Amino acid sequence: MQNEKNIIYVDTGGTFTDAVIVQPNGIFVVGKASTDEEALENSFLNAIEDAAEKLGKSLQEVLTHTAQVGYGTTVGTNMIVSEAPGPKLGLLTTRGVEDRLHIGRLRSAGLPKNIAMHMIAAGYPKPLVPKPLIKGIRERIELNTSSTDLTWDKCTTLIESSGYVTIDDTEVYLDCPF
Repeated sequence: MQNEKNIIYVDTGGTFTDAVIVQPNGIFVVGKASTDEEALENSFLNAIEDAAEKLGKSLQEVLTHTAQVGYGTTVGTNMIVSEAPGPKLGLLTTRGVEDRLHIGRLRSAGLPKNIAMHMIAAGYPKPLVPKPLIKGIRERIELNTSSTDLTWDKCTTLIESSGYVTIDDTEVYLDCPF
C-alpha cells in the first residue's frame, strides 16, 4: 500500500539542496548536498543519497520503496520571477486541459479589496512551456488513485512522435503520471 512507503521532499536552493525522507512509521531524516546549477539533477539525487546514508540505506533502496517525491526549487522560482532563461520544458498532461497554462485564470480570493479590484488589469507571466510542447495524454485515474493506460514507453513515444522535440532535446518533461 502507498502508506507503507517513504515520502521524499527535495528543495533546491542557490547554495544547498535539502532532502527529507519520511518513513512509513513517521520517522524522518534530512540530507544536504551542494547545489550545482548546471546539473540540478545531481544535486537532487545527492541530497536524497545523503539522507538515505543516514538511514543506512542506498539511494536505490530508498527510491524503490518511495510512493511520492515532491520537489521545490528556489532556483526555479527565481528563474520565473526574473524571467531568466531556463531549461527547455515540455508538459504531458491529461487530454482536454492542455491550454490551462496559457489561459492563466487569476484568483483574487483572500486578497484585500484594494488589490483584488485591480487583478483584471494585471499582466500574465510568460508561460514556462510553449504551446507546441504541451501534449495531452489519454489517461484515467482509478478509484485507488492508480493511473491506467499510461506507461513510460507511451510517454516517450508521444514525446518523440510530436515532431517538435525529442527526449534528448528537451531537458524536462513535466507531469507524466505513470
